[in-house]
This record gives sequence, C-alpha cells and structure tokens, in this order.
Amino acid sequence: MAKRSYKIKAVIFDWDGTLNDSLWAIYKTYFICIKKMKLPELSLSKFKKLYESDYRKFELKIGVTSDKREMFDKLWIEVYKKQKAKLFPGVKKFLIKIKYGHLLGLVTGGSSGRLKEELRGYGLNGIFDVIITSEDCYKKKPDPEPLRICAKKLNIQPKDCLYVGDMNSDIIAAKNAGMISVVVNWGYLNDSELHKFSPDIIVKSLDELEDIIIENG
Repeated sequence: MAKRSYKIKAVIFDWDGTLNDSLWAIYKTYFICIKKMKLPELSLSKFKKLYESDYRKFELKIGVTSDKREMFDKLWIEVYKKQKAKLFPGVKKFLIKIKYGHLLGLVTGGSSGRLKEELRGYGLNGIFDVIITSEDCYKKKPDPEPLRICAKKLNIQPKDCLYVGDMNSDIIAAKNAGMISVVVNWGYLNDSELHKFSPDIIVKSLDELEDIIIENG
C-alpha cells in the first residue's frame, strides 16, 4: 500500500477487539447466556462470522427477539462481569503518548455502563476527550453517524480524524464519515478479509500505528 501523508488532529478508536482483547470474553458471555435461555447453540466460528458492532442486530441473528431482550440484557451484564477482558499489551502507554498533541475519541457499540466500568478498571479514566456509546446515537456502525457525532463533539473536521477499528463495519463507517480509515490486524478479521474493504491503512502493531500518528500529526 503506497505511503500517503495525512493531517491528523484527532484519533478516534473502536474499543472491543481494537484496544482490548474482548473476543473470547464476549463470545463466552453469549455462549453462557444462550445456554441459560435455551437458545440455539453458538459456535465460535459462527460468532465470528455473524458478530457486528451493532450488537442488537447481532442478537436478533442468534435468536434474541424483542420479547427476550430485557431478560437477556440483565443476564448478559451479570455474566460479562465475571469475564476478564484485558487491554492489549502496551495500549495504556501508547494512548498516554499519543494524547500529547492529539485529541482522542472512543466510539463503541457497547453500553456506557460496561465501558465506564472497564475504563475505570484499566486506569484509563479521562484519557479520552469524547466517548460515544450505544446510548448516544440512533444509528450504529457501519453507519457513519456515531463517528460524525464524535468528530463534532471534538470540534474537528472528519477529514482530520483517524478512525482505528478492527472490523469491516469500522472501515465502512470511517470511509462514509470522511475519515482516514485504519484497521488493526489483531482483531476479528484476518489480513485477507481486511484487504477486501480497502482501508486507507492496515497496521500490524501499536508501534506502527504510533509512528503513523506522530509523523502525520
């Protein structure tokens, strides 16, 4: 992929699978909840194939209809608290370093309650200037609305924002929002799948991402 120069004023991140290793924790939570509610079994391969950042759409695919949603939500929160998703190695140090000279945003399809608890547990309270969760917008990724709301609250033009995610929905949302689309290869999709969606940049490490941000800041 040819090297291009950008003007990066803000870096906006996805959360699950990009900054924290949540894949197994989320899958295990769904697996347990589905079993308790006697819904069709969910294999890991099926989970990875169906999972998307708009978790409501995902849950419909696996049988969580509107009449089951309230009970499922309560159970999900209860079960997920027992799982231990970890930050990827070096994330905290990386975020602290790039915060000097850049505004930081976070856009996730997860709930604000879960996110606040996780950020507090990781010692990341206050690291992000703006946080957008599922409660803050009507539409979810891959719709660009959450990213545009984040850019507006940061008071930065979308073209000057780098959006970093790990799924096809992240790439599509960034492109449609007019942002620089960056995707990491340690999340839900492998390299060949990521290339299909033509992100502006694919990164293989936090060091590589840090260099891009600093060189184009």
